[in-house]
Amino acid sequence: MTTRDDILIQLRRGNLTTAELARHLGLSRNAVVLPLERLVNEGLVRRAALRRSGQAGKPAHEFEIVPGHEDTVSSAYRPFVELMLAVLSRERSRDDIERFMMDVGREMADHMPPMTDASFDDRLAAARSVVDDLGAGTELIVDDQGFIVQSRSCPLATAVRKQPCVCKAVAAFFEAATGRKASERCIREQTLTCRFKIEV
Repeated sequence: MTTRDDILIQLRRGNLTTAELARHLGLSRNAVVLPLERLVNEGLVRRAALRRSGQAGKPAHEFEIVPGHEDTVSSAYRPFVELMLAVLSRERSRDDIERFMMDVGREMADHMPPMTDASFDDRLAAARSVVDDLGAGTELIVDDQGFIVQSRSCPLATAVRKQPCVCKAVAAFFEAATGRKASERCIREQTLTCRFKIEV
């Protein structure tokens, strides 16, 4: 756990001032200020009410989690997704799951900022940025038949090993985001390599 994560955990329990955070974490005030300001700049934490202590000196700001970000450091998503996939595998056919995954990918693309007049290169760069923010660390390979977005750091590795059609979601995302036909060409060996072919 980083100081950043520890601050978020403390603020999930209630609003605190900088001094109170430092005391709860056993750190100096200066050690808390920088990561706290970064969280404010990222939009995860905000200044709340001014608290007056009744003593001499300036009142202190309380800080609080911005609504909608209460689960930022939650570890529940991975087991939840794995269990959801296990239930889907029992209850639905492979074709149904693939259609579901493709719908998820298209929904991801729908949540991107509008790029109506953007070039293909800009659309592809924006799509890569989205999956990179999820932890993919993509590289772009160009050949005569199109483009391959490749990553050796699959952010969905555990889910992919249990249900390979998860990759269909990412392929559908690239197709919807770029407006070009996309397909998954992932290599599923001991180490996963994500590969998504985007046609010219």
